[in-house]
Amino acid sequence: MQLRRIALAGALSSALVLASAAPAPAISPALLLPLPAPKPAASPTPSAPVPRGPRIYKLPFPGGQTFNVCQGNNHAGWTHVGLGAYAWDFCMPVGTPVTAARGGTVRSVRQDSNVGGWGPKFADDGNFVVVDHGDGTSGLYMHLMFNGARVKLGDRVQTGQLLAYSGNTGWTSAPHLHFMVEESSSDDYYTQSLPVLFQDVQTNGGLPLEDQDYTSGNLAIDPRLFSPTGPPPFVPYWIQSFRATTLWSGPDDKAVRFGPAGQWQYFQVTAPQSGSRLQVTVAATGLPAFVSAADVGPSGPPPNTPPGAAALAPAAASVPSGDTAAISSQQVVVGPGDTLSSIARAHQLGVDQLVGANHLPDPNRLTLGQILLLPGAPASAPSGAAAPAASAAPLPPAPVALSVTVSSGDTLSSLAAANHTTVAKLIAVNQLGDPDQIQVGQVLKLA
Repeated sequence: MQLRRIALAGALSSALVLASAAPAPAISPALLLPLPAPKPAASPTPSAPVPRGPRIYKLPFPGGQTFNVCQGNNHAGWTHVGLGAYAWDFCMPVGTPVTAARGGTVRSVRQDSNVGGWGPKFADDGNFVVVDHGDGTSGLYMHLMFNGARVKLGDRVQTGQLLAYSGNTGWTSAPHLHFMVEESSSDDYYTQSLPVLFQDVQTNGGLPLEDQDYTSGNLAIDPRLFSPTGPPPFVPYWIQSFRATTLWSGPDDKAVRFGPAGQWQYFQVTAPQSGSRLQVTVAATGLPAFVSAADVGPSGPPPNTPPGAAALAPAAASVPSGDTAAISSQQVVVGPGDTLSSIARAHQLGVDQLVGANHLPDPNRLTLGQILLLPGAPASAPSGAAAPAASAAPLPPAPVALSVTVSSGDTLSSLAAANHTTVAKLIAVNQLGDPDQIQVGQVLKLA
């Protein structure tokens, strides 16, 4: 991991500096183990960095609280160099509320570590929260306490909102919060830091300096939130894959890859995030799995999920890729290319029966992975047994051609994606001369 290499390089260069310096300077206890020598009367500090970057951030702790910067930017010979050059360490007790320096979307959370200490062997043990600001930058809040996160993947947070509680996890010798703004990444929580400034730092152009105390001008929080009382109860939530991903048997490198999952599949997260993969139940099959957090995003429940219901299908065999698969004798999962009429024909039903049983507001709009009830569908006969006689006359074939009516904001691309077809097919079927000139209220054939 890059962080491990950087921290090791920082530690080695620190040792060289200490070995060659006489007398040894006093360094903040959050960065090094205490030195046996008495503290000198004056502690030399690196030259003040030049203020750079946007001044749009607030200090990452509640308004009115004051903490010391025990390591600032570009501290040559210590850990804030390279990727971490524009980071700050705020010394604070374990359990101090950490609040958002800027609003955004929570993209990564780790809170399962209860390990911390001095040395590179602890580099991968830090808890953290990453908030994506939506402009290519993210905020990293690190060394958080065990089970200290108060946000989850996909949460929208505002400046000043409680994110977590500070701790002493990872490579550290004293409790502190490591904060930096970094380049956003989908597969790494620790990337190149970026220079930024704080609105509530009144001196040095908004740039906090090492060994100085700063009082936050961020939002105040409810006093009841100042003392963590343990992790809140976990509430399962829905996510959806925005690209093809992989189903894994576990969260780490020992896991077995046991299946693919296509784009726009639904999953329910069943445990707090503790790494790069999320523990989920697959909506289409009801089976447990792990998926990469980088391939999914927050979502509501699958369409037609009853309010308050878990809506997870009973355990069954994996859904074959590219086909509509029944997950029980009364349910079916919508697969690529499926339409309501093709599903009705396959199960000897009428389109109107499927619409009624599933309360579909628009029979022309199905979603990949959507679970449909099959009203009165005949159960599969045992192998070798005669099929039971039908209790009624066979249903007439369902209509083959379906259509969709263009609504405000629709494009051919959005209609093709929503109806499991392609733009080229819509153009050909509807003989569109100019595909960019579709009109609200226009009826387009889907087949």
